[in-house]
Amino acid sequence: MPGTMLSNNRTPVRTLFLSDLHLGFRHSRPEQILDCLQRYQPEQLYLLGDFIDGWCLGRSWHWSDACSRVVSSIADLAASGTRVRLVAGNHDDFLRSPLLQMLMQRSGFCELADEFLHQLADGRRFLVLHGDQFDPWEKTTRLTSSAIGLLYDLLLRANSTWGKLTRCVLQGDASLVCRVKRRLD
Repeated sequence: MPGTMLSNNRTPVRTLFLSDLHLGFRHSRPEQILDCLQRYQPEQLYLLGDFIDGWCLGRSWHWSDACSRVVSSIADLAASGTRVRLVAGNHDDFLRSPLLQMLMQRSGFCELADEFLHQLADGRRFLVLHGDQFDPWEKTTRLTSSAIGLLYDLLLRANSTWGKLTRCVLQGDASLVCRVKRRLD
């Protein structure tokens, strides 16, 4: 697939952080991710977990052309000198495979680790990670986490219908997903 040409009108930035892209999940927003990637020319790009939603592979994989263009755009950034650093998350933990790590690093696409130390322009350093290890739901069994993921997918589908209903009937947008999340927290 041909790469996305890097344009000269990108805003140069030291670092760009992107998290939870969930490419391959039907509710991901690859077009918005592309818009962001096409606006900036980062020296460093951090992809902080759940870059690809591997949980969807067996049930509702939805890889669009826009998802491929996101990957191509990131590859173009890497080829142009952007240092790409990828932290695997709970939805793309398959990326932790030693073989995949070796292939990605040898290809020059990205560095892959569970965490990175990032240094700011003023010399301060901070830890960069996905954070799924702090989520109490992620400390449950893989089966429980997968079931929760499936329920969340169903909730997002219901949220679309709910949003249309509330916009028509209530002249507002009361997200069903936000309501459920608030009750769980």
